Amino acid sequence: MAFLSSIANAPNDTSRTALILRKFRLPLALLFGACITAGTTYALVRRVQDLMAGAAVNNDPAYWAGVARDKAYDRCYNGCNDCSDTNWAFNACAKTAKAVVPGVICDGNLMWNWKVEDRYPAQCLDVVGKMYKDEAIKKKKKGYRKQLAIIILTILGGIVGTLVAYKLLGVVANKLDRRRRLNPRPQNRQVQEVREPYPGSDSETGGGSPSRRRPKKTKMSAIRLKPLATAAALASSVRKATAWPCTGYGDPVDVYFQSPNATITAVVHGWFSNCYDYVCGWSCTGGTDSNCTPVYCTGVDYIPADYVDAVTPKVVQCGFKTLNASEVGDNKPSVRVANAWIERKLWVTVRVDRLNVTDDATAEEVFCLHALGGQ
Repeated sequence: MAFLSSIANAPNDTSRTALILRKFRLPLALLFGACITAGTTYALVRRVQDLMAGAAVNNDPAYWAGVARDKAYDRCYNGCNDCSDTNWAFNACAKTAKAVVPGVICDGNLMWNWKVEDRYPAQCLDVVGKMYKDEAIKKKKKGYRKQLAIIILTILGGIVGTLVAYKLLGVVANKLDRRRRLNPRPQNRQVQEVREPYPGSDSETGGGSPSRRRPKKTKMSAIRLKPLATAAALASSVRKATAWPCTGYGDPVDVYFQSPNATITAVVHGWFSNCYDYVCGWSCTGGTDSNCTPVYCTGVDYIPADYVDAVTPKVVQCGFKTLNASEVGDNKPSVRVANAWIERKLWVTVRVDRLNVTDDATAEEVFCLHALGGQ
């Protein structure tokens, strides 16, 4: 601004200075805006880089071993209580399968029927815990990277700076023109040379703003579609969405079973339904049929009882017979048959009251239930 002020107050060559300002007005404004964008962008990127370099989380290995036990192994073995994700246990088991420790089994899919005290090898907890730690650091850095979205504001700042500089340069040029007209140089000749005013100056239009031709107004006729044609066009563009597992659209169902020798009690628990979206109406605005959007509702194909009924014959094939809930008593089956593919494929959970009839061997009927999910 000091530079612009010095130009405006210069007593000599005002017309030449005004001409230069008008000629280089746009390049100077663009340069000014580019400097704003470049400077603020550089400062922002440096700040994000410093934050990412200093990104840190809890460094206690015992803390991350606890996270591994809770989020990986416990979820793999115990599943969830009526959660909304059929992959809840599957994802947790997949995490344990990624751990590699020489001479040690870390895959929860292979330890599902081990003794509780043997299901959590310390070396595996350390390895899986490090996975969660690395993911936490990565997530934190990703959050810092999102701050780079502010760069769009630096670009807008550069555009605003360009417009302001362009306007100010024009103001200075006009001021120099007015000074030249009010204080003309003395001429040696008797007839003073008359210079043509610069395009766009006040003298060209008699002190007022230059006249502009107004564009002619044209009217566009509104296009109104017939109601039936509009509905048909909208309906043809709507497609039924893919179905997905949902909860809360049917009552949970439990069906109990008992092994032939009455040593093992099992339960098949279902809580998932099969939901889909469909067009159940139209929402129109403006009082016209041409501005309508479809309204979607959620429909249900199958409810939890349907999925339990589909699994029941398979449980019977494992040697179990159905049992009334009143015959079970208070000793409800609570030990999950830990095959994540059962929830993933069949959308039910299978639990028993015990895995082992003896202390050393898992019952054959339980192995049969485990095989219901395949894999």
